[in-house]
Amino acid sequence: MDFSCFGYHPDLESRLTFQEKWVLVFTRVRLVTQCRQPDSASRAAQKRRIILLSLKLNYTESLVAHQLLVQTLPGDQFRSTRWGESAMTNKMLGRSAQARVATGRRPVVEIPSSSQDQQGVVHADNPGGAGLRTSSRPIAHGLRPHTAVMNFIEGARAITESELQANNITQYHATNFYRDQITNSGYYDQLKYIVEPTIAEFKSPGSLDTSGEHDNTVVPGLQHKYAQTGLLLVTDRCASYCRYCFRKRIVGKDSDEIAPDFARVAQYIAGHPEMTNVLLSGGDPFVLSTAKLGKILDHLLPIPHLESIRFGTKIVAFAPRRFEDPALPALFRRISEAGKTAVIVAHFDHIGEISVDAERNIRALRAQGVQFLNQSVLLAKVNDDPEILAATFAKCHQMGVRPYYLFQGRPVKGASHFQVSLRRGIEIARGINRRLSGIQKTFKYIMSHYTGKIEVLDLGADGRVYMRYHQNKIPEELGKVFSRRHVEGACWLDDLPEG
Repeated sequence: MDFSCFGYHPDLESRLTFQEKWVLVFTRVRLVTQCRQPDSASRAAQKRRIILLSLKLNYTESLVAHQLLVQTLPGDQFRSTRWGESAMTNKMLGRSAQARVATGRRPVVEIPSSSQDQQGVVHADNPGGAGLRTSSRPIAHGLRPHTAVMNFIEGARAITESELQANNITQYHATNFYRDQITNSGYYDQLKYIVEPTIAEFKSPGSLDTSGEHDNTVVPGLQHKYAQTGLLLVTDRCASYCRYCFRKRIVGKDSDEIAPDFARVAQYIAGHPEMTNVLLSGGDPFVLSTAKLGKILDHLLPIPHLESIRFGTKIVAFAPRRFEDPALPALFRRISEAGKTAVIVAHFDHIGEISVDAERNIRALRAQGVQFLNQSVLLAKVNDDPEILAATFAKCHQMGVRPYYLFQGRPVKGASHFQVSLRRGIEIARGINRRLSGIQKTFKYIMSHYTGKIEVLDLGADGRVYMRYHQNKIPEELGKVFSRRHVEGACWLDDLPEG
């Protein structure tokens, strides 16, 4: 039977059963009839009706209904409705399990091979590491990059993985868990903006190393910018890729900045007794298997002057069930028995990222003696609201995660559109503090500059931005308070004139 008279999208015909096609015919008639009924309500109410109707459909129905509505409804009632099309596409992309049932296919995101793949990378949606993956296995389920329509916040647009690569833009990848969190959190647009590419990313100015990491690398993979701290890059992979990442030059790529020889790293640290803590970063260290992390610790734990081992991770948001791995307690116990403190520096940017699974696993690890800090990045269109950040920090405090840094967005190439002006950032920091109790006010508003970590204090009545060096490459500069004349729209220290 020819279904084209019902507005059926021909590209889907080969993937549907006869019964499914009849469901779609019925769905089409129902939607078009109901959406076109005379209604005295406002246009906005009619748009909401369209979206509410779509929520009653299964994946296959939604996929075709999307096409039907675009073709059938006047443009000003659907196609130009940014949030309406966003919600419909969310319905389509958020039903991966039903998609597999309806189409008989398993959509996946295939990530490129990496030098780290052979070192043990866990499946992001398989917390126990029950299968270590090789470069040919997917890290998470999703849509194939070369066929997926990525629903950009700035408008639906088809984009290929090769287009991202040709423009040296970080690949698109998000775990199933985070996709569900986006759908269910109540903050759909904000969370989606964290992981999905936008048009602005293709033309965003900036540099790829804003903090001078290359200049502070002392042996391959190890940075020693501040006397007490070593920064160890252990992988170039993440469970999902943040669009604002300041290490775009590394993540998702085969980077030669990742430590190839941990024995050499340990030799350097052993010869520098001023270094009291090491931060494992990358990439995200918890994409590595627990066994691989244990091998890294084999080199670090015997060093007597190391007092703490830190792990910088956003997997607590992207795939918190990774922390249900039964091998992890023994790993953290080893750190404790070596006389050192295990610290996880979590990365929650938004209250909507703090899932039930994240809280449960954080509380379980804290009961085992693991300490938790949180750092957030101030991001335009995501969390540039004191109400949101105050709620995020209050929730962190409630879970026993100490708010640590609120970072000013860096002028990174491909991410500078996330920056918030310093004036607005100072207003937000004030607004956060007004909403928190004294014991919750533990965060510092920080610019991680080439010269050091700069705490942004205030914009004075004299039109100057007052700052203090929280960390500095030059020890004598630590704690120094200084100011620069404010320039409207300035987002970074280098935007402020000296003198």
